[in-house]
Amino acid sequence: MTRKSSKGDKDAARAEASPASGTSIEALHREAESRVISCARIEAAIDNYIQEEKAHKHNILSHCDEAGDCSCGRSGGKKLVDLIILIDSSGSMGSAGKAVAAAAKDALAGAEKECPSDLRVVWLTVDGSKTGANPAGFLGDITPQLVGTNFTQTHQQYLDSIGSTGPFQQDAPQPTGDTTYPGEEGADAIADLSNFFDWRPTACKSIFYISDTSLDGLGQDAVDVAASVNASTAATAHGVVIFAHKINPGSPTGPPVNSSYTNMCSATGGSAYIGSVDTDQYKILIKDAICKACGAECKEAELPKAQPCVSIAWGDSDCDCFETDDVETAIVSICNCYSNLTFSNVHISYFFITMADGTAVPVLPDGTPSVQIVPIGPICFGDIGPCKEGGTNCVSREIIIRTRGAKSGKYKILVGGICYQIVLDQMYSECFELTLCQD
Repeated sequence: MTRKSSKGDKDAARAEASPASGTSIEALHREAESRVISCARIEAAIDNYIQEEKAHKHNILSHCDEAGDCSCGRSGGKKLVDLIILIDSSGSMGSAGKAVAAAAKDALAGAEKECPSDLRVVWLTVDGSKTGANPAGFLGDITPQLVGTNFTQTHQQYLDSIGSTGPFQQDAPQPTGDTTYPGEEGADAIADLSNFFDWRPTACKSIFYISDTSLDGLGQDAVDVAASVNASTAATAHGVVIFAHKINPGSPTGPPVNSSYTNMCSATGGSAYIGSVDTDQYKILIKDAICKACGAECKEAELPKAQPCVSIAWGDSDCDCFETDDVETAIVSICNCYSNLTFSNVHISYFFITMADGTAVPVLPDGTPSVQIVPIGPICFGDIGPCKEGGTNCVSREIIIRTRGAKSGKYKILVGGICYQIVLDQMYSECFELTLCQD
């Protein structure tokens, strides 16, 4: 009597067949022929083997529309991260600027170890001019104290350098009766960067802001609250996660200022730290701004829409390309980014290639398409269980993309019939009253 392997068996087998085991395909075949291992062990080892192969792929195919891109399961296990470190440029911020710069090396190394990423970091100060960018080389009153650090531009100097013309919130007139010290309009700078920074198309986006005053400078009032809401709204619209450090003691300080920071950050999925300047703390804050740049990647599903993430990785080097006569091995990955769902019986029904405009691929004289995917389908991925904090759960399979006498240009790979069932893991509590009688 043949026993079907259960999900528990498969999970145990996956844990047993780790990528570090070094099991070769040939060795697995010999074990399978001698019937000393189970189907679940074979499948788990093959999964690990292909995941190792995926880690060597340097490129990833883009989705046909940006909405299809997601942060988990990126090529080679590394996600793109764009991080802006932004600092209030008033003179009182000198010690904080130096502390952030000093902490950066260790913080970046820690982030690379805990959450490997293709990281881009830009260091900026808040521009203090209300009529365009500050003069070149002037970073605000903090300029002399930033000599030798990574801070070399204001945020508007940078936006000008990439050809952005705004309109910038930083340059908007202050409301009547409301004034602020130059370089302290942090919320406006965050809004400007969220709207006009040259974010990479599929990158996780993060801004880490440091200041010792309110988000609109000099006092805490309705203008500060409005500026912080505007900043979080702009960030959310562009998928930017905000992190911040409000330095205490500062001016002003107290619960209203702290709440403004906390509310601005939490609205985007980020967080605020309220406390003193501390180099060791900055190592943690910068690491969080990198590792959590995509927000809560392992998150609870918001039903009714819940779907796995599909990615296709390829290329043995950064300079690899698809040629018109070529054979490339690509890795198709399907990932579960949810902590409370299992995608059951996941399979792709078919792959189909068209020209960029949706028309059919030209055929060869023998009638076969000049660009083909092998196999056409179906491809089974089995059950993909919930992710765990700090990582996703992915299953990968290999396909071959073959070109023969093809025309150069853009094509579309259509992945059709991505089928699965959703198993929802839920829990709740009950309470019962117990009355004891006197003996």
